[in-house]
Amino acid sequence: MIICLLAFSFGAIPDKAKAQVGLSDTTVSIINRPRSSQGITFINIEEVNDFESVFTTEQSKELTSLIKKFKLANFAVVTTSSFDPHENISEYASDFMDNADYRRERLVVFALSKNKMSFKMLVGSRLQGVLTEEECREILHENMIAEFENGNFYDGIKTGIIVAMDKIKNAMGQPVKN
Repeated sequence: MIICLLAFSFGAIPDKAKAQVGLSDTTVSIINRPRSSQGITFINIEEVNDFESVFTTEQSKELTSLIKKFKLANFAVVTTSSFDPHENISEYASDFMDNADYRRERLVVFALSKNKMSFKMLVGSRLQGVLTEEECREILHENMIAEFENGNFYDGIKTGIIVAMDKIKNAMGQPVKN
C-alpha cells in the first residue's frame, strides 16, 4: 500500500516564531509498506473515533454527517491521548488505517492527539494523484495549524476535511458545492 504521510506537532509557539512556521514543521513522504502485523486492533471503526473526547457529541455528529455525505472518498477522524503501543502518531495513524481494511485505499485519515500535541494526515494509495503531498501541506498550513494553536481542534479538523473534499472534487472533475 502507498500512503501519503503528513505529520505536524503543535504547541506553544511564541508569537514571534508563528510567522516563521514553515514546511520544517511537517513531514511528508510516500511509502510503500505492507499491512501492519502488530499493533492495535481497532474495533468498529467509524467516521469519527474520538477516543480522547476532544469533540462534543454535537461536533462528532456534525463531522460524521459531513463525512457520510461525501461519496468520492472515505474520511475518518481519530483522536487519542496515547500512542501505546506505538512510539508516535505516525505509527498510530498507520495502524488505524490498516484496520480500516475495506476502505483504506480511498481513505483520508485525520489523526489528532491533543494530549501529545500531534497531528497526522494519511492519504490512501488510490487518492495519491488526487490529493497530492503539496495539497496536504497546504491544507495543514493554510487551514488547520492556526486553529490547533488556538485550541480550536474541531474547527481545524472540520476545515481540513472540507478543503480536502473540495480538492478531491476538483481533481475528479466534480462541481464543488459550498
